[in-house]
Amino acid sequence: MKLLLIDDKDIDRMQVLQLVEAAYPDAEIVVAGSHAAYLQALRDQGYELVLTEFDLEWAPGLLVLEALRSRWPHMPVIVVTGSGSEVVAVEAFRAGVTDYIRKDRPGELIPAIQRAIALGRADSDPPEALVRALELERGRLAAVLDHLPVGIWIADETGQLVGKNEEADRIWAGDAPLAESIEGYPQYEAWDAETGERLQPEDYPVARALRSGQAVDSVELRIRRFDGTEGVVLVSATPIKDSQGAVTGVVGINVDITERKRAEEVSRAMAANLAAEQSRLEAVLDALPVAVFIADAEGRLVTMNDLVYEVWGQNALPAESSAEYDAYRGWWPDSGEALAAEDWGLARALSRGETSKAEVIDIERFDGTCGTILNAAAPIRDAQGGIIGGVAVSQDISARRRIETALQESRQQLAAELEAARRLHEISTQLIRVDEIEVLYEQILDAAVAVLRADSASLQLWRSDVGARGALQLLGHRGFSPEAAAFWAWVYPGSSSVCGLAWRTGHRAFVPDVEQCESLAGSEDLAMQLQTGIRSVQSTPLVSRSGEMLGVISTHWRDIHAPTEGELRTLDVLARLAADLIERKQAETRLTQYMAELQEANQANRILLQEVNHRVKNNLTAILGLIMREQVRLDAEMPDHDETAHYLVALDSLSTRVRSLATVHQLLSASGWRPLEVTELARSVIDASVLASGATGSRATVHVGGAGIRLMPEHAHNLALVLGELTTNTLKYGSSEDCVRISVDVAVQNGEVQLLYRDAGPGYSESTLAGGNRSTGLDLVHSVITHSMRGSWSLRNEDGAVAELHFPTHVSLNKEAVYG
Repeated sequence: MKLLLIDDKDIDRMQVLQLVEAAYPDAEIVVAGSHAAYLQALRDQGYELVLTEFDLEWAPGLLVLEALRSRWPHMPVIVVTGSGSEVVAVEAFRAGVTDYIRKDRPGELIPAIQRAIALGRADSDPPEALVRALELERGRLAAVLDHLPVGIWIADETGQLVGKNEEADRIWAGDAPLAESIEGYPQYEAWDAETGERLQPEDYPVARALRSGQAVDSVELRIRRFDGTEGVVLVSATPIKDSQGAVTGVVGINVDITERKRAEEVSRAMAANLAAEQSRLEAVLDALPVAVFIADAEGRLVTMNDLVYEVWGQNALPAESSAEYDAYRGWWPDSGEALAAEDWGLARALSRGETSKAEVIDIERFDGTCGTILNAAAPIRDAQGGIIGGVAVSQDISARRRIETALQESRQQLAAELEAARRLHEISTQLIRVDEIEVLYEQILDAAVAVLRADSASLQLWRSDVGARGALQLLGHRGFSPEAAAFWAWVYPGSSSVCGLAWRTGHRAFVPDVEQCESLAGSEDLAMQLQTGIRSVQSTPLVSRSGEMLGVISTHWRDIHAPTEGELRTLDVLARLAADLIERKQAETRLTQYMAELQEANQANRILLQEVNHRVKNNLTAILGLIMREQVRLDAEMPDHDETAHYLVALDSLSTRVRSLATVHQLLSASGWRPLEVTELARSVIDASVLASGATGSRATVHVGGAGIRLMPEHAHNLALVLGELTTNTLKYGSSEDCVRISVDVAVQNGEVQLLYRDAGPGYSESTLAGGNRSTGLDLVHSVITHSMRGSWSLRNEDGAVAELHFPTHVSLNKEAVYG
C-alpha cells in the first residue's frame, strides 16, 4: 500500500507518520513537508490514499484539495488538520474530501484510513463488495455527522428532511422534527437577523438551494428553539448533484453562534465603555491644570496632555522607555545635582512601585528656557497588584518660585527696614523730647550717622538773608576737622559741592567716588574732601510740608560706598522728621515771640475796652438820668398841657430802650464781649424793666426757660430792644389785678431760634392783631425782627398775649437752662 502524507508542520507530521507506520508497517509512505516536495509528489503514481493538512504555509487548503481532485478524481482524501472548526469542515466536505479528522483526536485516524481504502477499492469489487462498501460508507458518514460540531440537515430533491445529526437537535433544543416538505419548514421559527422579518417557507436556505441549484452561504438567522429560548445560527445550504449535474438533495448546515454573538455584544459594549472612559480620561486630562504623563509598564509615554508642552516646551519628547527619561533635564534645587533617567518619580514608580509627592525640581525646557516644577508620580497596578504602568504630574511653579524668592528677599529687606524703623523710632522719640534747637541739630546728625552707617555728617540750614541770593549755613557736623567746618561754614548756591548741587536741584545728590566726579574735578571742595578723608558723599534736601526748602543733611564715607535702597528710604523718613522738627522748632520760636507781642497787645486792648465800657455805661446812665429829670420837669411845670402826655410816653419808651441797651451792654462787658445766652439776656432785660416800673415782689412773676442758645453781640442788642418793648407793653396793658406774669420759652426749630413771649393779661386788641392801631413799640419790634435780625414775628391771644419770634442766627446748643 502506498500513501501520500502532506504536512508542513514537523511535529504534527511526525505524529501522523508514527500512527500510520504502526498500523501499516509494510506501507510505502511518501512525505511532502515542503512546497517543492509536494510538487514532486504530484508527479508520482500508484497512491491509494492521501492524508493532508488543510492549513498549509505555501497554499490555502481549498487550492490543495482542488489540485488533488484534478490530478486523481477518485482518490480518497482525508483532511488531518490542527485548525479544525465547523467552517473548515464545511469547506473540506464541499471540496469532496473523503473524511475529516482533527489532530487532537488521533484515535479516529486509523479507522478513517480503513474506511477510505475500502471505499477506494470498491470500484473493482463485485456487487457484494459494493454493498459492504456502501454500508461502510453509511456508517462512516453517520460517524462523521455525529462528530461534526455543526448541525447537519439532509433533504431530498422534494425538500423533505431525510436526516439530521445530534448537533442539530442540540442547537434547536429538542428532538427536531423532520419536515415532510418545504411547507413544513416554518415549524422551525426563524427571523432574518438583519431585517427582523419572519422567514417564509421558500426563504429557508435549504429551499433556496433546491430552487436555485446554488449554494447559500452563511445566512444569519435569529431562531426560537423548541424549549422557548432564543438564539442565533449561521445557516448554509449546498445542493447534492449526480454525475449529470441534477440536484438530488441538499445538505444544510447550522452553526450555533449565540454565544459568539453575545460575546460580540459584550465586546462591543466593552469597547463602547472603553471609548467612553477614554473620552472621559482625555476630557479630565485636558481640564487638569497640570501636565500629565501616563506610561506603560516599560515606561513608554502612551498619553500626555497639552499642558506637558506648555510646561516642558513644544518639543517635549514622548519617550519610548524609562531609559529615555534623561532627555527631560532637571536638577534638585538644594544640591544642584542633575537627575538621571532612573531618578525621575515616574521611573521610580515603575521600577520600585514608589509614590512620590510634591518634589521641587529645577528644569531646562526643550526650548532652552528654564523653570521650576512641582512633580509627583505613582504606579498603576492591576487587580493582582502588579505594576502595569505609571502616572506623573508636573505643575509649573516658576512664577510662584519667583514670587517666593522675591518674597523672601522682601522679608529680609523688611526685617532690615523694621530694624531701621525701630532705631528711627528710638531716635525720633529722643528728637521729639529735645527742647533746645541746638541740641536738636546734634541729635539729627547722630541719627543720620547711625541710619546710614556713615563716618561723618553735616547739617546746613538755608538763610535767605545772607548774601545776594542766600546761603546754606553749617549748624552742626560729625567728624569734620576744624578746617573743614570753617571751609563749609557757608555754602553759596553756585558752589561745586555736593550739598550745593542738592540745594540747586531740590533732589538728593549722590557721589559714590569723589575722585571720579567731573563736577568736583579740580575744585577746592574736592581738595577739602580728600584732606578730610571723604571718599563718598550723599546730600538730601530738607523740605517742609508746604514745600519750602529748609536745608540739607549730608553723610560721608571714607571709602567708596553706596547706601542700600532701604537705608535711603530710612534716610528720607529721617529727613522728613528732621524737616518737621526744625520747622516746628522754628515755628515755636516765632510763636513764642508772637504770643508775647499778642499778650502785650491784648493787655492794652483790655485796658482800652474797660475804659470804653466804663464810659458807655456812664453815658447810658447819664442819658437815663436826663430822661428822668425831663419827665419830672414836664410833670411839674406843664401837668395839664395837651402835648405833655404824648411827650411823657415818648420819653418813657426812650428810657425803656436805653435801659435795655444798658442791660445788654453790662452783660457783654462782664462776658468780655463773647456770645450771650438768650435765656440770660431775656431774664436780665425783663427784670430790669420790671424793676424800673416798681412792680416787684409778689406783684411780678417772671419765668424764662428753654434751650441754651448763644447770640452774637450784635444780635444780643437787637433782641434786648425787642424784649424791652414787649415787657413795657405788658407792664402797661397786660397786668391783671396788680399782678404781672411773664414767661419766655426758647427753642431751636429747623435751624431757626423760636422765642415765645407770654403774659397773663387781657391780650391784644382785635385791631392790633389785625395789624392796625399798632404802637410805636410794636413798630420797633417789627423793624428790628424783620430788618435787623432777618426774621419774622406774629401776635396771638392764648390765655393772655403771646408774641412768637423767629430769627436765624449762628447758635451753639449747650445744656438746657431753665430759670424759675
